[in-house]
Amino acid sequence: MKKNYFILFLLFSLKILAQDIDNKCGFKIELNKIDPAVLKMQEMQLQQKIKERDEFSKTSKNNATVLYQIPIVIHIIHTGEALGTGLNLSEEVVLNYVKRLNLYYRYLNGDVNFDKRYGLDSKIEFVLAVRDPNGNCTNGIERYDYSNNATYVSGGINDKTGVPDSQIRAAMQWDPKKYYNVYLAKVPGLNGYAYYPGTSTDGAFINATLAYDLNNKTIAHEIGHGLGLRHTFEGSSDTTCPSLDPASGDLCEDTPPHLETNQDCDKNKDEDINACALNYVDSRTGLSLKSNKYFMNNIMSYSPNSCKFMFTQDQIDRMIATLETTRKGLLAQNGNLSLVPVQQAEVDFVADKTIICPSNNSVTLRDASTCIPNSLLPNSQYPGISFLWTVTNGTTTLNSTVQNPSFALTQGGTYDVTLAITTSAGTVTKTKSKLITIGETGTTPSCKFGTYQSGNFGAALSKVEFNTIQNTTSVSLNEQYSDFKCSKITEVQTSKSYQLQTSISTITSRNSYVKAWIDYNNDGVFNKSEVIFAGKQMRDQTQTLRTVLSHNIVIPNQVVSNKILTMRIVYRSASADLDPYSDTAISDSGCYPSSSNVFDVEDYGIIIKSGTLGVENFESELPSYVIYKNNGSFRVEANKILLQEIYVYDITGKVLFHFDKINSAHYDLPVLNNHQMYIIKLKDTNGTVYSKKVIN
Repeated sequence: MKKNYFILFLLFSLKILAQDIDNKCGFKIELNKIDPAVLKMQEMQLQQKIKERDEFSKTSKNNATVLYQIPIVIHIIHTGEALGTGLNLSEEVVLNYVKRLNLYYRYLNGDVNFDKRYGLDSKIEFVLAVRDPNGNCTNGIERYDYSNNATYVSGGINDKTGVPDSQIRAAMQWDPKKYYNVYLAKVPGLNGYAYYPGTSTDGAFINATLAYDLNNKTIAHEIGHGLGLRHTFEGSSDTTCPSLDPASGDLCEDTPPHLETNQDCDKNKDEDINACALNYVDSRTGLSLKSNKYFMNNIMSYSPNSCKFMFTQDQIDRMIATLETTRKGLLAQNGNLSLVPVQQAEVDFVADKTIICPSNNSVTLRDASTCIPNSLLPNSQYPGISFLWTVTNGTTTLNSTVQNPSFALTQGGTYDVTLAITTSAGTVTKTKSKLITIGETGTTPSCKFGTYQSGNFGAALSKVEFNTIQNTTSVSLNEQYSDFKCSKITEVQTSKSYQLQTSISTITSRNSYVKAWIDYNNDGVFNKSEVIFAGKQMRDQTQTLRTVLSHNIVIPNQVVSNKILTMRIVYRSASADLDPYSDTAISDSGCYPSSSNVFDVEDYGIIIKSGTLGVENFESELPSYVIYKNNGSFRVEANKILLQEIYVYDITGKVLFHFDKINSAHYDLPVLNNHQMYIIKLKDTNGTVYSKKVIN
């Protein structure tokens, strides 16, 4: 029976692996619509430019690096979702997507062990525009609420059953000669598509929800098409190899011909042979390109996202030649002002973390100023703009002149951070006092997870939100154990309520369970009394689920304070229907030495400060409830809606009683001491919270 289980699980995992594959690109359809005569003429122009650049590089004595910075505008087309959910991506998600795009093109996320003749820095960056078509300051992100467009809501962007992209471009497009337009939208049936350069249509259309997946490379793939690249398998099918002639196929000699197929990333070793390229040799290097790795790791292939990270020299040459011909209007050297500030900056910045473990003392600062171009990379430079960072704890002072620097803070204490930006309009400075604190690390959990199922199973804990913690991970890949204790830390106060939200993703035929703990006593062991939340999501057999499970948590008084404690969250996929709070669903110890189930385990850092209830804890009065004395205590009665949860505090803010899952129109509280003041906090089944002071 155990053997059968693993066979079933293997079949399940092979099915889920497809979620990591970027094989739904509509570029070929759009390419086939272009007049062959137009493509031929454009290709001749491109090849001439590549030849000119090659000859110039051989004779020029100028070794200065030329950086190509492309102004982009992101159009978010949503259907009325709350900001940061669904199609209505948060600014942070968009910025992260743009940053990853630049990491791919600058080869800053590449495999350092890969053949350095083929994995290269393209010297191309994408920068959100700071000047809109009317000459006003912009952040380069535009939002459109299409919730009233029934055609878009049902069919997205689709020429047959949805809104044609010609309508979208007519309504939203910024001048394509000065901006590259990226539309993050509902694109049914595709990951995305982009238009080939030099035609009357332009832009990249990408399924917006892919931006949440930190491993997704669709934006890099589609913009590659927009800069003149074709699929590495151009001219092939699932069974027919493309031509060996470098002047056909994808028109790049250093990308070997291969089938239009998907393969596991494990098939990209030197010994894994591409049958279409047995005798294929790159004439410039003399190297045989018969190994799978020379196409599987290429961003323009249909390989799984997790093994794509590179462009070749021929691909880079094509993109740069495109930027110097059909897309030359995008460049500043040709008079484009889209990346030139129109007014003095309003300086602002953020830190990737404000509380740091002594053992993990690196902090990255990001310039978040208005009207200042930003590639989100550490050291991009822009003409006439300079940066000066100062980070100090009063004893040690550190400086940097790059836009988005990282610092190693080796001395304890609290740090002030100052950023000064100088442009043609002058110098503007901002200081944030006590922005970063070196914390004291609590006890490391003694429980270490053993071996259990991990991989692209489409069953994962994909997002955790708790106070200032906002952590997004893969929607399909569960990575066994992830330790965010020193990279994702938040500070909370005793007696105050905080919402924990856990997003889970599953396309399996199994149920999902989540359980969370805080090691309140700092002993390195989790137990049932430290469980702060447990929840489950029953599998709907007909659809992919991305569900948010949430719970309000009141931090108790009797805890270890002022140390970085561990909050552990465990996700489990299981076929049985279980009580999520039970030890059977997920062990109350928060620990499994080994298991054949799918788990996703994440640890976070929590610092607890002593505090009492303040004015902010009183969300509203009690229009829907009556509280009156009854047999030495109090009865709570609802007028219209059912009670869900009640907290009783003493005047210091200590939690005396907590009653959950009431689901009743009235509730009798336990006997309370006479002549004392209490605070009663109620939540109804709609989630509305009320508070009231009473004296017994």
